[in-house]
Amino acid sequence: MWPRVALTGLGGGVFSGLAGIGGGTFMVPLMVSLLKVSQVVAHGTSLAIVVLTALASLLGYTISVQIDWTLVLVATVPSIATAPLGARSASAMPEVGLRRSFAAFLMVAALLLLLLADPEELFAFAGIYRYLVAVVIGLLAGFLSGLLGVGGGIFVVPTTVFFLSMEQRDAQAFALAMMIPTSVAGTIAHTRLGNVRWRWAVGIALFSVPTGLLFGTLAGGWIDQQILRYVFVALLIYFSLRMFGTVPWLRKHVMRSG
Repeated sequence: MWPRVALTGLGGGVFSGLAGIGGGTFMVPLMVSLLKVSQVVAHGTSLAIVVLTALASLLGYTISVQIDWTLVLVATVPSIATAPLGARSASAMPEVGLRRSFAAFLMVAALLLLLLADPEELFAFAGIYRYLVAVVIGLLAGFLSGLLGVGGGIFVVPTTVFFLSMEQRDAQAFALAMMIPTSVAGTIAHTRLGNVRWRWAVGIALFSVPTGLLFGTLAGGWIDQQILRYVFVALLIYFSLRMFGTVPWLRKHVMRSG
């Protein structure tokens, strides 16, 4: 069992440090398939792990990245407020259509990041407008996270590049900083509901935290910005295809052809 725990933790740490997305999107399906826990328990447990993993990754980034903590606070507070609203709205809204719309957004974001020479110059909001945009990003990130069960980082990183004129490295650090308090709030809620398996959380964190710190340090100052962008674009395309339902279709046809 410990090799499975190690694989889950190592993968989560790599995703968190290298892409600034927390690692939950990688850990949840592995916990379901390898550790045989339910989807809701995997989600609750992953939030507890993400708190520590994102914090370790963020420490790696802060060696060379200057974070605007006021802007982080302005975006984080509304994201915490709208996450429960998104979760409650999940049963009342057409999930398939929403997932496909969000998948289309991810694909467009991936193409813009890939094709534009300076995507951070696509829009240039300054002064009070910069903070208003941060509020909107926080509201949408929290709502989408609760509604679709996706990590907020996958939305926050490209939107901060496009609308807050952040470079890739800065955007990833910003997303990690936002993720920590949001994950704390989610962990408290899931703990009260009995959805956190602390034995697994501690075991996985033993591997994800040092890995997140290592790759956060590498992404924060050693890996070229363009490489970070290519890695993130690849993740956006993967998550977009998965939300469209294309990934299972590809697996099925690859297995048949093999």
